[in-house]
Amino acid sequence: MTSSLSHELAEHELLKKEVNSSTSDESLSKPKSLMISDSESNKTNTKHSNMEIILFFLSACGATIPPNCLLSCLITYNWLYGEGTYILLNLCIFLPLIPISYVQSVYDMYYDRLKGSFTSFLFRGVVSYNFCFLIAIAPFISNVIVLLSLSFVIATFSACLQGSLLQMASFVSNSDQLKVAVSSGLIGSGILILIISLVTGFGRKENEEGKYAFFLLITIFELLCFFSFIRLMYTPLVRDAMNEKDSTMERRDHTLKIKNSKCLSEEEDDEISKKSWPCCISMIITVAPQMAICSWFAQVKTDWIELPQILFFIRLFFDLLGRPASLFCDTSMKNIQIMSFARLCLTPLFFVASEMGNDALVIFLDVFFSFTCGYLVAAIYQVAPKLLTSEQSYYLSQQTGLLNTSLSSSLVFGVLVSLSLFLFNTRN
Repeated sequence: MTSSLSHELAEHELLKKEVNSSTSDESLSKPKSLMISDSESNKTNTKHSNMEIILFFLSACGATIPPNCLLSCLITYNWLYGEGTYILLNLCIFLPLIPISYVQSVYDMYYDRLKGSFTSFLFRGVVSYNFCFLIAIAPFISNVIVLLSLSFVIATFSACLQGSLLQMASFVSNSDQLKVAVSSGLIGSGILILIISLVTGFGRKENEEGKYAFFLLITIFELLCFFSFIRLMYTPLVRDAMNEKDSTMERRDHTLKIKNSKCLSEEEDDEISKKSWPCCISMIITVAPQMAICSWFAQVKTDWIELPQILFFIRLFFDLLGRPASLFCDTSMKNIQIMSFARLCLTPLFFVASEMGNDALVIFLDVFFSFTCGYLVAAIYQVAPKLLTSEQSYYLSQQTGLLNTSLSSSLVFGVLVSLSLFLFNTRN
């Protein structure tokens, strides 16, 4: 749910110059210093139309509406199936992110080259959305095992859709606008869910009133997001970027004679990982504590029955607010590391406050941790491409996959921390 995040278009233009300047190998033997200079001269901060930004935002919303709407019903599900249900629901929803993000980072480029980028992205998107429509059967479920199984299936294809949209934003344009639009959309779906919850009244109390209307409206809006995704795929911006990506891969395959599915040699793979690891570590120590906090909402000691759901929506709103805020601050990698470590050290305060029964302090800490999480995650995605050289900008999709894997791992680790604390408290 990024500054110069797509250097790939600059690389494409560079390759065009190299291929077309001469029929000989002279252009392919240009000095690296000259290549970097040419690449830098081609970088522009592209501005996009409001329609393009909205389509990216709505497509991303559709990727997280189904899992987020299930999580928003934490009060009802805890009442129906007992304490600990919310933590298990988090685990089922975030666990598929790890294998999906890894598989995408390794094999997506291969299938893009095999079938063509447009066909591959459209196929992944349509199939993922179709499985996300399973949310329509949620109100007819009366068994916790079935609920958790449905959540796992929906989350698996939601993760696939999220990864595809993040990759698409990374190479379609070198502007930060699209990356922030996707990142914000992944979180912004919670605002829509909040409105539907307020209108229908479902999920806020220990009853099932309004559940059919709630999930019907969720399904309708998911359908709207699906059509937005289809429209996005057929915009000139995306089609041209897909065609350019395919052309670049063909030229590069011919030049480098790449035959394997990973598209990276071991040396290149190690180099990308080495340069990206500061971002990955910062991602983990930022997101893992946040997920531990979010999974604990239903365990907060309070006399205010609606507080857990309020904390859930506060988290989504201020996380969303923090993401575009990163566009207005030029944050360095060093500052991100300092902020993420300081935030990690403050995390125990939330769990202490949750045991004290101080609602105001819990809400304040929820606001603080959510805003800083959104800000840092968006900043990490913006800074990461700057760590690569111009020649390595071809591998932005692989770097994005690496960041997505770190994000996914930290989400699951945070949930496991909350689950461990819950089991410890239960035994005592």
